[in-house]
Amino acid sequence: FEEITEEREGIILRIFVARNQKQGKYFLFINKRPVHNKNFKEYIRKVFGYKTLVVLYAELPPFMVDFNVHPKKKEVKILKERKFLELIKSLAGKNNPLITLPKLSQSMASYSPTYEIVGQLNDTFILVKDSEYLYFIDQHLLDERINYEKLKNKDLACRISVKGGQKLSKKKIRELVKKWQNLENPHVCPHGRPIYCRIPLREIYEKLGRNF
Repeated sequence: FEEITEEREGIILRIFVARNQKQGKYFLFINKRPVHNKNFKEYIRKVFGYKTLVVLYAELPPFMVDFNVHPKKKEVKILKERKFLELIKSLAGKNNPLITLPKLSQSMASYSPTYEIVGQLNDTFILVKDSEYLYFIDQHLLDERINYEKLKNKDLACRISVKGGQKLSKKKIRELVKKWQNLENPHVCPHGRPIYCRIPLREIYEKLGRNF
């Protein structure tokens, strides 16, 4: 096997490739789960070749992934799917003439993972949860990143952003969380500080002696 590894903007890819096989086989694992996605498999087939065995492991931030489109969680929807495919393309080789990015359907392009907003902690952190994690989001750093991606000016983005210790309305919290999911870099502020930390819900349940 040839092994290819890459980490970029919170996405970790490990790809194992065996070439010159009798027939192509393609296996995809996202966040340690085997998944099926016709778009991905067809794209991988074109990128790596028709007679290639490919095993692709991807670790994505949970807010980018929705496993709830299939009862057994075997299918997946990914926010910013095109960006994910472009990363695979860059690892496989940019000059492959077979490579074309599939067009996203309108439903996929507008897809957004489901979060439950828990509330605001100490007028500084926004708490949200998905099916696996509880997130503590620094409201100032998040708004700073949002404004920076719009204005491309760190100092101005910092000055006009909401502050720590500032009470936010429910509407403002919903607005920030929605914009968070569409950022180019939702992980760190313009100065490199992490925007959020997360705790696995399973860990909380286990510490309190409950089944998750």
